[in-house]
This record gives sequence, structure tokens and C-alpha cells, in this order.
Amino acid sequence: MKSRLHTTLVFLLYLYAGPLTAQSPITAFSAGYQSAASSVNSYTARPAAGSSAFGGCSSTSYTYTFSNGASNQYQLNSFNANGSTFLVAPAASSIVKLRRVSNAQVSGTRNIVYMEATASSATGCPSPATLNFKPPYIDTMENLLAAGMLNQGIDNIFTNTGNGDGNNNNIERVDVIFPTGLNTASPAQAGFAILDRGASNAHDPFRIVAITSLDAQGNPNGFGSVKTCVGGNGSNNGNWGHPTTANGNKQLACYVMRKDAGDTYLRVSSNVNQEIGGVFYTFADLGITSGEHLYGYALLAPDGIATPTSAQLLNLNDATVYPTTTTESSGGLDLVAVNTVFQTGSYVVLLLQPAKPTPQPPDPAPITSWRIFPTMPHQGQLLTLQAPHDGSYSLSFYNTAGIGRTISIQVRAGRTSITPPTIPGLYWLQLTSPEGQRIPGSGHLLIR
Repeated sequence: MKSRLHTTLVFLLYLYAGPLTAQSPITAFSAGYQSAASSVNSYTARPAAGSSAFGGCSSTSYTYTFSNGASNQYQLNSFNANGSTFLVAPAASSIVKLRRVSNAQVSGTRNIVYMEATASSATGCPSPATLNFKPPYIDTMENLLAAGMLNQGIDNIFTNTGNGDGNNNNIERVDVIFPTGLNTASPAQAGFAILDRGASNAHDPFRIVAITSLDAQGNPNGFGSVKTCVGGNGSNNGNWGHPTTANGNKQLACYVMRKDAGDTYLRVSSNVNQEIGGVFYTFADLGITSGEHLYGYALLAPDGIATPTSAQLLNLNDATVYPTTTTESSGGLDLVAVNTVFQTGSYVVLLLQPAKPTPQPPDPAPITSWRIFPTMPHQGQLLTLQAPHDGSYSLSFYNTAGIGRTISIQVRAGRTSITPPTIPGLYWLQLTSPEGQRIPGSGHLLIR
């Protein structure tokens, strides 16, 4: 269990001040609410069985509603770590796979998620019996973890036993897989952010390892060296960082929900009012060198042996690596639903290309969506915008206060030059046609 976020677009995380080890605290990140519809708008259900927090109202039927408000999903756009700004790598798309091993408490598939509520504080057995949530309804943990949002995630992901609200599970490893593979010449300028909902000095430990190869079915069959993230001990944050409220943290009012076998929908099981901390692992931190292929990363609880081999990691039935009696003290990571690859600027991370039978001269890659570079220009440096088609467009710049400015541009021979904003800050860009239709693509600028 953990602690807070920000209603403004900038979320500053001034984190752990200790020496730099094989990871870096995230020192700032930028996020914004966006609107998303829900496939399930409302339903009625009682609290989940065995809930201590909702034991006094276990027979009460609660109404659950989703996608409340015009701004309901809190999307991470960028963050700072180790003196650099990291953006989502535009071409990277991941698949999340949860590796389960049945234990004395849980067999089969159990889904346990948390979501931000519209209430200012989440309480047990609230009255009236209505639970209104900001994000859309998602009851599959794999899909929720791939959503890329800060106000939802997984509660106690590696806990097998001992949770007082019955929120035990059988997940032994989380694989975040990039099926086409990744490659970079700058392994210190790209990596993965692990975010945890929780209180200051109480973020949970975990282990992380690079996935270095996949089998024909797209599952890991090779791993790098395992790294351990030290959790908070009540007086410091270990390897984690955690902001103060003055530095931009925001408390999230969340409810944990569980879907057991036989349940039609998620059912509430506990309430938490907590913040967010973060830690960043570059490719280099995970042992990946320049030009080395990478297929994602895996997370596991820290109560097994500290340095398992690749062969041991592949054996989910090896209890020395994957104990099936993990308690909340080791398995309590409340994993935020942000699991992708980040980079410092344009073209740092490249997708691997399929092997060719004979070497061929490289052809220019076709442009299917617009893009802009550099993303962190020097003062006075012009920007280049590439678009799939020539013509007239409108380009809008939005700063962190939501204030926008739109200019008209002409794309010729697939590109045009643009003068960047003069005021320092982070900007989001949107390209539209003369008819007002959004053109596929995305852009971020950091003006320093």
C-alpha cells in the first residue's frame, strides 16, 4: 500500500537523495487528464467476499459507475530522471503477460485492480452506496497494465497470502514484452519507469531483469542479470523516490476491486488514499550495451534467490526463485499502469527489423504519421516537421496550463521548418487538416 499525484499537468517528484546505484529516482514527470469512454458504464454488485474494509456492509448492493467526468484518465507524457527528460518512445508497443502459479490461496485467474474514484477521499462502506470511478472499466489485469495511465493499476501484485481483505493472488512474474524488439546506440538514454502507488518511505521492493530473447511463440527464453530495487523502511525510500505535496504530489482516492471466478464484474474489496513514487532503469542499468537487442523486461518479487540464472527464471515452478507463500511485505508492489519504453529524444530507440536473406541497401522508411524533431531544441534552433502528405495544415502547441496557440503551415516534399515557442516549458503538439480532422501522430517539445 502507498501515497499521492497532481491535479495540474506537472507532477514533480523530488526523490531519494542517496547515492546513485543501478537505477535513478524520477525527479519530475508531466501528465494530463484525457477523456475515455467505457465499455461498461454501470452495474450493481456487493463487495468482494472476505473484505475486512467492507465487512460491515458485505450484504449491501453498491452501484458502480465508470468514465465519470470529461477528464478521467491520467496519462503520463514525460518525466525527468538523472538530469534528463524522458518521453514515450513513439514506435514502441508492449504486451503484458502475467505468469501465474497456483498456491494454497488462489488457483486459476483472479483479477485485482485499483482505480481512482471521483470522491475526494476513499472510505470503507461509503453511503450512499455508490462508487463512481474516473477511468473506464477494465477487469483484465493485462489490459489494464497496458493502458499507460497513472490513476489505475494493480494492488499487491505479488502477494500470495496474508492480505486482510482477501486480495491474494498467484502472480509470480510480470513480463512486459516488445515483440518486435528494441535497439539503441545510447543505452543510458532509454529505459523503463516502474511506478508504485504508496506512502513516502514505504514503497515496495521488487526485482527486474531484461528480456534478451523470445521463442517462436513470443515468450521470453532468455534473460539478463537480475537487479533488485530496495523498498522503503519507514525512515527512507530505499531506491525509490517520493515527492512532498509542495513539490507536486497529489493524493489519489482509490478503491481496490477484485473479480473472482464466477463473478460477472469487479467488486470492491478495500479503499486507499495514497500517492505515487517512481524509479527508472535505463537499458544500461539492466546490462544492455550499445546495439544489443532487447525485448522488454520482467518483474518479480524479491523473496526468492537474489541472482537466479536465465534457466532458473524460465522455470516458474522453481520455488527458490518464485516462492508461492509471498506476503505483502515482499509482494506488496502496487504497480501503476504505465509499462512502456522511454527515451530522451527522437530516434534513440529503434525497433528491430526482420532479418533479410541477403543484405540490401536501406530504403527510406515510409512516413505513416507526422512527427517533429528535435524534441529538445537549443535556443533559436528550428524544428522539422515530417508529414505523410504535402499540403496545408494547422499545428497547435499546448503548454502545461492547457493554453494553446495554433499556426498555419505548408508541408512540401514531406516536411517543413517551424520556429519553436520562445517560452521555456513542456508543450504538446497536434496537427489537423484544413477540415479540422486530427492527423495521426504525436509530438512533445521541451523548451529549455
